[in-house]
Amino acid sequence: MIRMIGIDHTTAPVQVRSLFSFSREEKGNFLQKAKEELSAFGVVLLATCNRTELWVSVADDPETEARINAGPEYNDFEQDPLYQCFCRWKGLNKGNYAAFFRSRAGAHAVEHLFTMACGLRSAILAEDQILTQVGQALVDSRKVHAADSCLEVLFRKAVTGAKKVKTEVAFTRADATAIHKAVSLLKKGGFVFEGRTCMVIGNGEYGKLAARTLRDAGANVHVTVRQYHSGMVHVPAGCREISYDDRIRMLPSCDLVVSATASPHYTLTYDMVARAELDHPVILIDLAVPEDIEPAIEELEMVTLYNIDSYSSGSVDANDEAYKKALRILDEEQESFWFWMKDRDLVPRIEHVREQAAEDFSLRMHRIIRRLPLSEAEQEKLAEQMNQAAFRTVGKLIYDLQDQLEDQAFRSCVGGMEKIYGQK
Repeated sequence: MIRMIGIDHTTAPVQVRSLFSFSREEKGNFLQKAKEELSAFGVVLLATCNRTELWVSVADDPETEARINAGPEYNDFEQDPLYQCFCRWKGLNKGNYAAFFRSRAGAHAVEHLFTMACGLRSAILAEDQILTQVGQALVDSRKVHAADSCLEVLFRKAVTGAKKVKTEVAFTRADATAIHKAVSLLKKGGFVFEGRTCMVIGNGEYGKLAARTLRDAGANVHVTVRQYHSGMVHVPAGCREISYDDRIRMLPSCDLVVSATASPHYTLTYDMVARAELDHPVILIDLAVPEDIEPAIEELEMVTLYNIDSYSSGSVDANDEAYKKALRILDEEQESFWFWMKDRDLVPRIEHVREQAAEDFSLRMHRIIRRLPLSEAEQEKLAEQMNQAAFRTVGKLIYDLQDQLEDQAFRSCVGGMEKIYGQK
């Protein structure tokens, strides 16, 4: 059975979502712990600015699936192992946050993932970033051997469906991301970007996107870079680099500031901004989850503060036909997934082939690795990395092969591979 439980922009404000956000380093440990704790075949964690969702593949349980999809009351969540796992990991009282979560199982869960992957459930309709994030969630799970074949195929097919929608369906929208939406709304409100001084705090993916967007709008953009990174990173062309430590010094000369980092700490606090003694209005835009800018700052007279929840796509009505076309495409991909599921009796056999192929590769590479001028610990680490790479590569080969062949032909291929590596 496929299950998911999650929190997103439709159920919880950014302040609550922040409590259930995950850093890149935290994800791997959580995936391994959750898989063990939930006795799951596989787990995937999708953690973005707008949502955190835990996906699991567990033993079939029709009664539980029916109960979940009937719309369980909030107090049921407090007894839900997935919800409890979240709260224990974050050290939070499970009684305080159940109302913000939603749970789905079986076909309801599958439909949710497919529509989400192409942006139909995003705060900005049909935005592009969620597709990459869904794909990356599967990659992160693979890295720690947390994804089983069921979730592997489910997420791959959701990504495939989303790519088809992106290619074949044209949504009417002017804004593809939160920063584009922010710029558009500010322009409509009379804010002129040409010649204005803007600062972007953060030089990651979102920071660079914000810097390019503001630059293209005509602003003079400064991007912060931490000193120990200086010379190792590059700000977008046409933007100036300043030290992260100089952000407060520069603040009084700014008309607009965007903060988009992965920092667990505030990049701007109430006291910092109050001491800056601003003499003109400044707009602050916080695109981070957890929040970068202390919410109390909005109490200051010269400051207008927006966060990521300030921007949404509005009504779907204008894209009604495009929306329907996208759903038809996704229905076809979901049928493909369920077609695969009926053949899942092959899964244990495929997993055995993957394991045996990876072991065979490792044995063949053993002598080569032993000849390398590396310490024993380094040799063992390299061997483990190569074994993981072989396991993932063989799995991708087999499941991609399944997409290309008729059912009986694929079963014959699996049988042939078993003869090579020996049946379990």
